[in-house]
Amino acid sequence: MEETLAEEAANCSDEVHDVMAEGLRNIFKQTRRCTTITHNLLGFARQSSGALVETTVTDVLEQALILLLPEMRRLGLRVERHYTRHLPRPVTDPMLLEQIFVNLLKNAADAIEEAAPAQPRIRLYVSPVEDPSDEGMAVAVTVQDNGVGIPEANLGQIFDLFYTSKPAGKGTGLGLSIVHNILKKLGGEIRVESEPGVGTSFTLILPLHSDLGERDEGPIH
Repeated sequence: MEETLAEEAANCSDEVHDVMAEGLRNIFKQTRRCTTITHNLLGFARQSSGALVETTVTDVLEQALILLLPEMRRLGLRVERHYTRHLPRPVTDPMLLEQIFVNLLKNAADAIEEAAPAQPRIRLYVSPVEDPSDEGMAVAVTVQDNGVGIPEANLGQIFDLFYTSKPAGKGTGLGLSIVHNILKKLGGEIRVESEPGVGTSFTLILPLHSDLGERDEGPIH
């Protein structure tokens, strides 16, 4: 299709060529937006697979990065990894965990694209921590970006369904709501720190043992 369009454009005047090029850019932009909305809507209604297994968190995080690799390359994003060795392996649902990571990474990429810093980067931290809900251990995962940041007045709303601070036509208001609800089902929690003009850090606390089987009563909503 691209070759056919290129051949047709070669036979057009410069003015028509510019109009066609702008039209194609808009088509591709809206196609990406439709893909994101469809992905989020499906994820929002998706039920757990019910497969609770010992999970290597960094492997799931790397798989999420692979899914977003084209977006990362487009933005010239550098990913810095800070992974503690010999991490405990939580018993959780890796499918739902990957969905969390994809949404957080996509959110970070969008924030960076809006800010357009000279050196766009995402830092990933994975380490063991004390589980705040008991005396055991948990795994903490932090996704830190140098994007636009979130005003303090908005921090209490970012996990609300359909809330978005992104420009019109950009955000769906589903991503962070999905993250919050999945983590709730997995027995974890999420913390956020942000400074406008500097960036945002989301930290997930994943318990080593999920009670998803007891909580899984239907779609995530």
